[in-house]
Amino acid sequence: MQIVSRRTLKTFWELHPQAEQPLARWLATVAKARWRSPADIEADFGTTVDFVGDNRVVFDVAGNKYRLIVHVAYEFKSIHVSLPERTASMTESIRRRSDGRKAYSGRSGL
Repeated sequence: MQIVSRRTLKTFWELHPQAEQPLARWLATVAKARWRSPADIEADFGTTVDFVGDNRVVFDVAGNKYRLIVHVAYEFKSIHVSLPERTASMTESIRRRSDGRKAYSGRSGL
């Protein structure tokens, strides 16, 4: 699969260095994949994946320490990385850019 928005992952692991290795493993696995349906993703990731509609998929990474939200375009064999998050801080879910400005404020109501 072609992975769009790798920079999003790199930005996240610059802020959370402990996330780099598990996310790099996820990237390597997904880059080799040839998914045609949600069943193919589930075959590769089992219970660590949730399907939330509109071809959006939530991956639990590193023993559920991180969640990775992606959009899968099966017909184009591509994945767009939307939001990596630290699971422990889902209620806060604030990611800051390197210049200190807020880049993502999370989902309201959580």
